[in-house]
Amino acid sequence: RGRGLAPSSVSGERAARDRRASGVTDAALPTAALADALRQPGTVLLDGPLPDADTRRAGAWLFADPRDEIRAETLADVPGALHALDAALADGFAVAGWLAYEAGYAFEPERFGSVETAGPLAWFGVYESPAAVAESELRAALPAPSGISGLEAGWTEAAYHEAIGRVRAHIREGDVYQINLTWPFRFTANDPLALYA
Repeated sequence: RGRGLAPSSVSGERAARDRRASGVTDAALPTAALADALRQPGTVLLDGPLPDADTRRAGAWLFADPRDEIRAETLADVPGALHALDAALADGFAVAGWLAYEAGYAFEPERFGSVETAGPLAWFGVYESPAAVAESELRAALPAPSGISGLEAGWTEAAYHEAIGRVRAHIREGDVYQINLTWPFRFTANDPLALYA
């Protein structure tokens, strides 16, 4: 089941929250330490091509060494996981992770309660604070870029056309105004970080 921070474990951290008032670590990590951090379980790297809309800061955010994890394995776990996120943020911690699209089914149980999902539906780490990583530092820490092999579409062309027909029918009937139709691809990549590079 999803677990979060117990109120007693986070409320005892109020003094630490005051020390983390800035919320961001700006000290540069040595290249080897950054390269190692990128391969550790629980590390989240948020990187984007444009400067942050609020701060105008360019570069990435590195969330490493989580002090706790918040997970949702089932639809019933999703609300508790979101409450745990709110509690961690309220106590001054940073959170980073992901929420599966299917986690949204938890908010319409009468409509989607019987939908089977392949968990986990959410994973978030709880961190003291993120570290700001300049683009040049990140590029130096990443391995040499590499590609993929054995790319295979998860659908046949006939299955794609059938799905497009269903999408058009739902839009035509007024059931929805937009559908993002996606399908899986399979491929081999030797190193996910080299693929990212």
